[in-house]
Amino acid sequence: MAVGSFDNSANHPRALATSLASGSWRRAARVRLPATAATRAPARGSSLNAAACIAGHGCVTAGSFALRSGGWAGLVLTRSAV
Repeated sequence: MAVGSFDNSANHPRALATSLASGSWRRAARVRLPATAATRAPARGSSLNAAACIAGHGCVTAGSFALRSGGWAGLVLTRSAV
């Protein structure tokens, strides 16, 4: 699992995640944010900063996202092993 962010066309950071399967990286996927996430300027953005996985069990990632009400909130996502 690899996590991070990319700048969208409006230069706002967006969280993304990807994983390694059979020696190849899968296409990175944008992260779906909670309904409380900011979607309009000036405060928009999200990123994932850490990931930990246990083989056969899944992964957990951590980061943050901008809130509609102002400020930032923690973001923790889990993914079960397939």
